[in-house]
Amino acid sequence: MTDRDLRKLNRAALIQLLIEQMEENEELQNALDELEEKLENKTIAIAKAGSIADAALALNRVFDSADQAAAQYLDNVEQAYKRCGAVLEAANKKAALIVQNAQMQAQEIISQAEQYASAPAVEPEPEPQAEHQEQQEEPVRKEGRRRAEKRTPAPDDGLGDLFNDAFAQMKKKNRLR
Repeated sequence: MTDRDLRKLNRAALIQLLIEQMEENEELQNALDELEEKLENKTIAIAKAGSIADAALALNRVFDSADQAAAQYLDNVEQAYKRCGAVLEAANKKAALIVQNAQMQAQEIISQAEQYASAPAVEPEPEPQAEHQEQQEEPVRKEGRRRAEKRTPAPDDGLGDLFNDAFAQMKKKNRLR
């Protein structure tokens, strides 16, 4: 509008025009505020993008460290497994030697027992004197037959103890029944 057009308008039309201009001004101001806010958000987003990139790099470093720690852990587990295998192998060898020695000792005991069983029976020695016989019979009468049997010496070849133990176990089993 020109100055001439404005001068021709009455007061009400001028006020109406002023109100329209103020409303347009407010709308433009609101639009300007929104655009400034969007610009600020974009600036923040760009700044955040930079910090996100930094965070991604930091995470990559963390993951690299975790990968290295996992690899080291697996190496340690593998080494421990190898050590356990070596210890187990040594224990198996030692157990095999012990079993072999026990088998050899058992074979020796069996051969000694076979020799003892095949050896001719030893006859008891004749009793030297009658006086001595009477002296022996008296303790037998006093102490009873079982105690006198316990006094008889066992053969000194080592098998006597074995047989006596076996005999004592048989007695125990028979008493338990």
